[in-house]
Amino acid sequence: MKKLLLRLIITLFLCLNISVFSQSNFSSGRLVYKQIRGGKTYPNDTIWYASGIIKDRASFHDLIKNKNYWIIGNDTQVVVNKTLEKELLVEYKKIKTTFYTKDTASFAGIKCQKAIMETLDKDSNSFVWTVYYNPKIGSKKHNYSRVFKDIDGIPLYFSVDDWTYELIEFVEINKEDINIPRFVINYKPKKKD
Repeated sequence: MKKLLLRLIITLFLCLNISVFSQSNFSSGRLVYKQIRGGKTYPNDTIWYASGIIKDRASFHDLIKNKNYWIIGNDTQVVVNKTLEKELLVEYKKIKTTFYTKDTASFAGIKCQKAIMETLDKDSNSFVWTVYYNPKIGSKKHNYSRVFKDIDGIPLYFSVDDWTYELIEFVEINKEDINIPRFVINYKPKKKD
């Protein structure tokens, strides 16, 4: 009887934990990535996201105002998304994305779909990107890099050449808990001479 009761309690506990995690709508959260370049492991990178915003340690992307803010030294640079789109078109002559929705993998407990991106840069060097994403985390308009403009969600894993970027932790947070950097709040454009 005690063993049966213990099994029932453990099963109930596991079912509750699994159902709570599976009910996550992923509307906002903190993503922590492990990054490896050239065989060397670099410090973890973090992205915070919510509806209309994406933030990392050095930039803030306001998708509602269509502006991107970067800290560069003691200065703040603000660029509108159309300018970034033009820069992307200069940087990459061609971007082709093929989706493999039945090819899945899990990162930090989140099931992801696969895409392969083929890019050709301005010097005609070709690159093949392997990307895993979950469409519930972000969207095509909700990406921190325009190179991922065709991906329906923030990449939770990508690899290209000798660079790997892999999600190792996801924490669901409230949008209000995402700190908007001072360089965005205090931004005043420089006066033209």
